[in-house]
Amino acid sequence: MIGRNIKRVRKQQGITLSELANRSGISKSYLSNLERDLKQNPSIQIMKNIAGVLRVDIEEIIDPIKGEETKRMNEWGDFVAVASEYGLEQDMLDEYKEVIAFIHWRRQQQRSKNR
Repeated sequence: MIGRNIKRVRKQQGITLSELANRSGISKSYLSNLERDLKQNPSIQIMKNIAGVLRVDIEEIIDPIKGEETKRMNEWGDFVAVASEYGLEQDMLDEYKEVIAFIHWRRQQQRSKNR
C-alpha cells in the first residue's frame, strides 16, 4: 500500500525512480522493492526522505485519504489565520456566513444558467 502510494505520487509529479533515489539518498533497488510491495515497512527516516523529495506530508504516502483530510484542515487553518489578520472576530462570523451563503447561491444560479 505505501509503495503504491509512493509510486502514484512520484508519477503524478513526473519524477523517475532514479531521480527519487538520487534526491532522497535511498537506493534505487530499495525504492523499486518498496513500490512493488516487496518491502513493506520502511523506517520513519526513509519515509521522511521520500516525502521531502515529493513535497508531501508523510500521511499522504501512508494514507492518502487521511492525508487529504489533513491538507484540507491545514488550508482551513490558513484561511482562519488570514481572516484573523484582517481583523475577523468571533462576533462577526454570522455576517461572513451570510456573505458566503450569498456567494454560494450566486454560483449555483450561474451554473444553472450555463446548463
